[in-house]
Amino acid sequence: MIFSDYNFALVYFFGILIFSFVFASIPFFLSYSVIKQEKISAYECGVEPFGQLFQFFNIQFFLVAILFLIFDLEIVYLLPWAATAAQFSKIYGILYFIPFYCFMFFMLIGYVFEWSQGVLNWTFGNLTD
Repeated sequence: MIFSDYNFALVYFFGILIFSFVFASIPFFLSYSVIKQEKISAYECGVEPFGQLFQFFNIQFFLVAILFLIFDLEIVYLLPWAATAAQFSKIYGILYFIPFYCFMFFMLIGYVFEWSQGVLNWTFGNLTD
């Protein structure tokens, strides 16, 4: 067979698909749903909703969240590198640090760009603009 090297991977892939479908559909078939008036009321605690249905948020909150994710991923990439730095720097010497400094340089360029665009400047005025 032409795909003999990939048979194990295909069986594994289809097995994962079947198991995920089965385990995702079991709660659908085994559960029951009874609609009660308390469940379809506004809040189960008895507090009536107030205000508008949609509230507008400042885009600054979303930008900070995206920046947090970007710099959080930076830490995810740096931790394994830092954990192996002592071991591999003995083998590769200064060459081991070149990718680190390139990565940090590109992150610094991104940080300076964000700072120059004013993403990190908070204004404490009306937050619904």
